[in-house]
Amino acid sequence: MRPHAVFRLVATIALAAASQPMPDTFCFDHGGAPTGREIAGPGGTRAALLPYREIVESFGKKVTPLASLSVDANGDGRVPAACYEAGEIGLKAPYGLKLAPCGVEDHLELLSICLALCDREPDCDAAHVHKIGAKDECRLYSGVSDACREFPLRLDCSSTMLKRKGGEAAGILCPEAPWDASKYAPVTADTDFAKTPAPPPVYRVGGVVVLEDVSGAGACREDGLAAPVAAAIRAAFPPPAAPRDHSAAYAAAECGTEPDGTEPAGSKKFFEVVYWIHALDGEAAAAAIDAQATDPTWLKAAVEDLGYGFFSASESTWTKEKFRESELREWPTCVDGEGNPTGFKANPWQSFAVLYDVQMLPEDHPTPEPFLKSMVRPGVDFYPIPDGCFSDTTFDGTPDNPALVRKGKHYEFLGAGCLGDRTNEEMVRICMTACLHLDFGGPGTRDRRCWGINYDEHGYLGHCHLVGPTSSGSQMTPSCANQVQSLGGDPSVGLGACVAPQHATPRVSCQDGFLNTDDCGMPNQLALACHVPDVSAEKGFVPAFDCAPGYLWDGVDKRCEPARAGTYTLPQPSPDRYDDVPRPLDCPGFLNAEAPCPKGRVCPEGTGCAFDADPALCPGFCPDSAVTSLLPDNPGGEGSSSCAQLCNDLADGVNWVKTAKDPEVGVFLQSNYWRETGDENWHRKKSGCIDTDRPWDRCLTLDVCTGGDGQGDELCRPRHKGPYCEVCEGGSFKALDGKCVRCGSRAAAWISALCLVAVFVALMLAFLLMLASVRGASSKAAHAGDGDEEAALVGGDDVDAQTTASSVLSPGAGGGPQDAEGGDGAASPAERMLNDRVTSDGTTASVDRPSNAAAPPPEPMSPLSPLRTNASRHSTGSRLSSRLSERITRLSYKSLQSSYRRFDDSELMLGVMRFMGNARSVINFLQIVAKVNVIYNLTWPSKMARLMTVVDISTLNFFAIVPFGCLANMSWDYLDSLILLLSVMTGVNL
Repeated sequence: MRPHAVFRLVATIALAAASQPMPDTFCFDHGGAPTGREIAGPGGTRAALLPYREIVESFGKKVTPLASLSVDANGDGRVPAACYEAGEIGLKAPYGLKLAPCGVEDHLELLSICLALCDREPDCDAAHVHKIGAKDECRLYSGVSDACREFPLRLDCSSTMLKRKGGEAAGILCPEAPWDASKYAPVTADTDFAKTPAPPPVYRVGGVVVLEDVSGAGACREDGLAAPVAAAIRAAFPPPAAPRDHSAAYAAAECGTEPDGTEPAGSKKFFEVVYWIHALDGEAAAAAIDAQATDPTWLKAAVEDLGYGFFSASESTWTKEKFRESELREWPTCVDGEGNPTGFKANPWQSFAVLYDVQMLPEDHPTPEPFLKSMVRPGVDFYPIPDGCFSDTTFDGTPDNPALVRKGKHYEFLGAGCLGDRTNEEMVRICMTACLHLDFGGPGTRDRRCWGINYDEHGYLGHCHLVGPTSSGSQMTPSCANQVQSLGGDPSVGLGACVAPQHATPRVSCQDGFLNTDDCGMPNQLALACHVPDVSAEKGFVPAFDCAPGYLWDGVDKRCEPARAGTYTLPQPSPDRYDDVPRPLDCPGFLNAEAPCPKGRVCPEGTGCAFDADPALCPGFCPDSAVTSLLPDNPGGEGSSSCAQLCNDLADGVNWVKTAKDPEVGVFLQSNYWRETGDENWHRKKSGCIDTDRPWDRCLTLDVCTGGDGQGDELCRPRHKGPYCEVCEGGSFKALDGKCVRCGSRAAAWISALCLVAVFVALMLAFLLMLASVRGASSKAAHAGDGDEEAALVGGDDVDAQTTASSVLSPGAGGGPQDAEGGDGAASPAERMLNDRVTSDGTTASVDRPSNAAAPPPEPMSPLSPLRTNASRHSTGSRLSSRLSERITRLSYKSLQSSYRRFDDSELMLGVMRFMGNARSVINFLQIVAKVNVIYNLTWPSKMARLMTVVDISTLNFFAIVPFGCLANMSWDYLDSLILLLSVMTGVNL
């Protein structure tokens, strides 16, 4: 280390030990005027200087110095020439600028040089000097927000950007002007408060006197002995009288320990009386009480005049407890009826309303922020914080910049250098000063200043509690009035805050038995800052309190009403309600506003969130949906007021794990479920469950519906769309497993289609040829059969008909015709097949019999004979009226027999007809099976789905065979399929 550096380090340490910490310098004062350190000459760039801090290494982005290194950039001379060596500032790669050669010993001047270098870098916002007096290394940073530049110790900037550390100094380049002029107010001499002399304090000194009940008067409490003792002391006490704020008396007494009734008969009875002297001269009062412990002159005379025996007297509470106490004068309002400020003035711009023996409801104090000694403003604060209160050098502070001691939710004001011989009234004012330094509300945000203090446990624990925006409820809430009145208080006291009587807090003399009164303890003191918006009497209650969360102000009935079910309250800024008492102008006051219950949340009547409530927790949710199956009664929408279960079997398709994980999306469906697009229109049924106009169902094909929180096509896998995701998009076709796949070659698709057409045409031609052949043969047989029938009808029924039947059924007998190859007249296969039909009387007749059989049986019944017989019975000698009936009639038993005699393959023809009948039954069965999943809402497994796709061909579903969607790169939906099928079937029927 260089000699001059060693000298400067020693000098710096000695200077720090002998002097006060350097104060912080901010960008603007309370009136918005620039107060930052000039680092670029008059009218140039200014900076906020924050000694004893360093920029957190993880904050922002370190800047690699480039433009600031060369002496050529120092045309304005802001950097001393001694800082340059060989024309450049030394660089400790890659970020550190070496300022040790500058020879500057003043910390703030060294920081100003570092900031001047920062101002030359285009992206630099802040800088800090590392290890002042040892290394003097300047580091530059970028990425500081405008809010933190204007308010470096607010908006949590100090905790995220700055680190308290000795031997360091940080600075931030100031913005050119404040963000919001309403956060500042012009300073004028006629409106600034002047520190007015406070009225003389009224000291409070106590003592204990033990009396003997010589006349058997009884107990102190039962006989009301405290009042006459107090009156006697008031008359005999030598110091000047001093009126108390709450009464005209300057002396008071309370009953202490007294006989409990267990003393032996005839024994003396003693009881204690604790008395309090209120005097302008506290030292004289304490001395007078202390003297009674050894020479009870005036006290003994006072009590003996009442008929009691004097037994002993104690020293004063000041001597016993080692601290002083005074009455706290009240300043109950901030303004009078004419708008003039009446609060207790704590600095030139801010005042407090001061209340005695009261507490806030609920009493929930926020954790105070670190308060460093460099943050004090000795030239501004009327009641500065004593140096001895800054004793924390390890937790929040450092040896060269100590901090107030923080413990739990309070600052601790104890010790000879902090409490000393100060009274509780003085400590309340010091606590006010600490409050006025803490303001975490930036421009355009809610006022988050400390707006009040609660000082208690004076001399014992010395708690200075700060009061924040969420520390107290409003006096306008129904619960506040009930609580305050139950404690014997006035709900209108407290400037809008809910304030109730609270006469005593813990006191060491009460615990060790020195003061044994019924209401033993220290008085509680409260001060409410008058800079909270709308504290004036004309404007009514304080909007920072407004109503409690979940309540809205009813301007007609002048009371807080609960928010409606399905809504909740949230503090919202009220731009027209700025604070003007006394100054400066503050951020807008916040009032509870009603808003619909957010998606996925549940808001019963009276639901509300505080300003600082965690939006992830407020408003609340339904209990674990994955376990309870409970949902908000408007899933996925706003305005839910309660939890409910799903109606019917809707719960079967819900993915409860994902629904519970993200309740804002509503109902998250499992895979293989689908629902229509449109307004779900959730509604509650009488049973209490909730139903929807867009229920979900199982998809028809496995794995084509992906599930999720969407609707319609949003639930389909890629290349699928339409109802139940069964339609393929353009350029896709449905494979055998029911899934849409990308089209291949368009030529292949056309070949498949043409092959299908060719097969269809071939089948139609074959069917038509066969039908034509059958019809031709039937027509010829019908002409021959008609002649025979006519002859039978003309010649009689008994002989001709038998002859005709015999000749037809027995071609080999009685000179009947032989078969084409000269057979012996045996029945042909066709004849045997025909004659094996069931006869009209239910028996089976065979035509294969000897030629000399006695008599032919009745003509066997064929499936077509009833038609012919009925036609003959009802219209003998005439033709059927319709062409279809005529054709069927012609296909009589004799016509078929005549036709089959002309064909050698007659048995094959009958087999084909029988096959066609069976095939129709099979096709009908396959058609039903192919649509079972549609009818019963089933989802086939993958292998079964492939089989069913093949079976679906039986329904004339040509899309299962040919990818029609690939023919012209178009999408085929259900309407296209219906049109194609109807067209084909119409053509077939025609």
